[in-house]
Amino acid sequence: MQTTKALTTARMNMYVDGYIHTNTIEGAVSHFDRMVIGTYHNISRKHMQTYANECAYRYNTRKANITTKFEDTVLNVAG
Repeated sequence: MQTTKALTTARMNMYVDGYIHTNTIEGAVSHFDRMVIGTYHNISRKHMQTYANECAYRYNTRKANITTKFEDTVLNVAG
């Protein structure tokens, strides 16, 4: 019988369990870090949610073609 500490330690080193993996969240965080460092250089706490929303949009549409992104942007700006 394994102890709770042994199970916890084993799970801390587990990155994949069938279809469940950590690559998606690591990729999203990496995109956010690169956006902050490369585009904004510094961000404020006051507007953190806006930066996170922009990053989520960019990450979710990263595989869409430029025409689709443009149409989506125009529709969102129009209301």
